[in-house]
Amino acid sequence: MAYKKKPMSGSAPFRSDERNPKAPSMVVGEDLEYRIARLLQFMGFFVRRGCPIYTVGVLDRATDLDVFAIKYIEPFSRELIIAECKSGDIGPLDRIFWLSGVRHFSKANRAMLVRKGTKWNIKDFAKECGVEILDLHRVTELEATFRISGSEWPAQSDRGFFESSVPGWNDSLKRHPELWELQITLSSEIRYDDPFPSINFLLYQLRLLTRSWKTNSASSLHRYLLSEAISQLSLFFMRLAEKTFDLSEDDRTGYIEKGLKYGNVDPKFAERMMNSAFNLTRQAILHYTKQVQDIDRKVFEVPLPPGTKEVLSIIELILHGYPRSLTLSQICDLLLFEVFVKENRNKGWLKRIYPQHDLGARVDVVRDYLGLLAQSGACPPEIIQALSSPGLDNGKTVETHPHAADSAQAQITPRQLTLENATSAQPSPSGPVAKPGDGSQSTSTPARPAEAVSVVESERLGETPKTL
Repeated sequence: MAYKKKPMSGSAPFRSDERNPKAPSMVVGEDLEYRIARLLQFMGFFVRRGCPIYTVGVLDRATDLDVFAIKYIEPFSRELIIAECKSGDIGPLDRIFWLSGVRHFSKANRAMLVRKGTKWNIKDFAKECGVEILDLHRVTELEATFRISGSEWPAQSDRGFFESSVPGWNDSLKRHPELWELQITLSSEIRYDDPFPSINFLLYQLRLLTRSWKTNSASSLHRYLLSEAISQLSLFFMRLAEKTFDLSEDDRTGYIEKGLKYGNVDPKFAERMMNSAFNLTRQAILHYTKQVQDIDRKVFEVPLPPGTKEVLSIIELILHGYPRSLTLSQICDLLLFEVFVKENRNKGWLKRIYPQHDLGARVDVVRDYLGLLAQSGACPPEIIQALSSPGLDNGKTVETHPHAADSAQAQITPRQLTLENATSAQPSPSGPVAKPGDGSQSTSTPARPAEAVSVVESERLGETPKTL
């Protein structure tokens, strides 16, 4: 979400007056932005809307992006699109030059200007600047191509949900200043280029949110921030997997451990700094006590950050799951926002966006990712339980998976069911009659009640729900 635009002075959201800091504030945005976000979602992109761009240290606000979209394609490279949405009659030429500069700054592959009908010569000029112009009538044609109905507004494209939630979120932000840094970081990220400091920061913030989850479980803002942090963290993992795609396992492990431990600092330089600190401390103690004291050398060593083992496992999960893992961030974002944030228990919507035959395997990658985050203490068990709960039209109990024992609290883990080793579940005689091709359970043969079928499991394309 974006922040409310400040006066022309370009002041930062909450650093304009250090003595009286102000909470960052979210805004709802225009209808056209949500419409383009939805279209890009159906094209398979991870989408964000209203992304502000700040100078270093968030000292001044430069501009903002109406729509930002990213996805990974084979052979493990990313495609990044930015879009400016103008439904009015504002002239396009200045926007074309502006978009060309922002495209260069954001390192986007493509930049689009969405507006009303545009003359051919202006479109030709825009192409010379590296900008595409998408007319509204073409947007309508693309929506028809992807069979998007007027009632479908999944996840981040649901303006009605944001319109009803943003006022309450802004009030909560005012009461929780500890969330300001996280919110402004999540809302303004547009590059996803520097994975190591970002992974460490988001894992730290997720652990704080997880530890305080029982206290704030009723807060819609905390649900939103958890969903955002987990989804955007997956993009940094994807970026790291892209950078290590061609390395051997040993080389990859060394590269990741070095990056998590030292960040962008040269390891030799970091060790010299720690040695200098050790020597200065010894000399200071000798000066004040007149005695030589033994100092634990480990105090002046840079340790591996917590969660390094899980980070390595997540990267291996992504690389071993390739190419199915290329949709990790998109599906994770859709599931978390729809099921955990919006608490939508309906079934079938994910297959509308991802009709691939291996959707179940792609969902499994998301489950394993969330399970590894839970092991590192960076994901509340309630998130996994929410994704494992039965749908509203299911009404049955949920099985737990053996992997749940890995959690200290024996929580339910993401992978609830494994269809490859499962037997067919018998349908309940009281269930609804299935329509041809809708993927629901048939009730033609009365039998014992079926076992649990989770919300995400029911999203498998055209498969009959099965249980262990």
